[in-house]
Amino acid sequence: MSGVWQLDQPVYDASHVPTIVVCCSDGRFIEATQDFLRSQGLGRHDLMAMPGGMAEALYEREVPGGALSGARATELLAHLHHTKKVILLAHADCGYYHQRLGASVPDVQKKDLSRAADWLTEHIPNVKVDAYYMRPAQEDEGAGFIVESV
Repeated sequence: MSGVWQLDQPVYDASHVPTIVVCCSDGRFIEATQDFLRSQGLGRHDLMAMPGGMAEALYEREVPGGALSGARATELLAHLHHTKKVILLAHADCGYYHQRLGASVPDVQKKDLSRAADWLTEHIPNVKVDAYYMRPAQEDEGAGFIVESV
């Protein structure tokens, strides 16, 4: 599709933002992820969305052909943009985990979030890492999503 679009957005701000969000690319959770980030007071941010989120970064650090893995790409982006904070988000029923483990296992995902946070803290100086796990609310919890800190 070709054409030119003018978007009704605020004036372009060339300054880099101090936060990177790393999450899964699953469209079922994107809107809830953005709502959660806004609820935490986060506006503009760098976004790295890929299947499995930071899990890909943990398990696929060495990518053939010299391509950057998610972990190395996050490290590079943090260096280039002088990042002060990284937010990691994983979610229930993740296809990456279904493919890798045969199931989306919350305890494994939460452990991976902790491992990823440790790796980022070790490789990116002076960065704060927050990790969260998101799941659809159960009937007794109301509608929407539940986000818990890991």
